Order: sequence, then C-alpha cells, then structure tokens
Amino acid sequence: MTGVNGLSDSTIVLYRHLDQSLASSTALTAIPEPRTVHKSLEELITRLGFCEPTEENPSLFLFIVTISRMLSYHVYGKDSSSTPMVVDEIGCGLGCVMMG
Repeated sequence: MTGVNGLSDSTIVLYRHLDQSLASSTALTAIPEPRTVHKSLEELITRLGFCEPTEENPSLFLFIVTISRMLSYHVYGKDSSSTPMVVDEIGCGLGCVMMG
C-alpha cells in the first residue's frame, strides 16, 4: 500500500510500502521516509485520487487537482516519474471534482 497525505500548505507527501513497514515492526523508526510529490504555496489542493493498476496498465498514478490545474504523478510502474506532469491547465474548486 502507498499512503499519501495532503498538508494544509498544499504539500503532498507519499509513503511507499507503508502497510508493510507498520506490519513488520512496532517501532516508529520503521516508517518509511516520505517523498514530497508536490509543493506550492499558491495552489490549493482540492482533490487527490489514485488510478489503480490493471492487467492492461500495471502502473499506479496519483491525480492531483488544484484550483488552477490537474496533475498526474506516476507512483510506480514502467517509466515512473519524480515530478508530477500537467494533465490539464484547468483546475477545479473544493468539492467540485469526482474521481471514479
């Protein structure tokens, strides 16, 4: 499992293999290091959502919607990225986007 957290300053941090780390140890030192995926003081994060892997596409994507644009972060799989890519230059307000 991959954990993601959006903070109040519009920073998004990602924890890889969080459930395995917690299940294998009771020490807090077992928690994996977070990776900062996105940070912007100007853009309010309005929605986060994962696109789960399928047989046709075994990659995991995190979609980040802000008030001014939509981003896609390739979490793992072939050609995973280190920075989010812009999907659309149009964003969405808080509570106005649905992910299916």
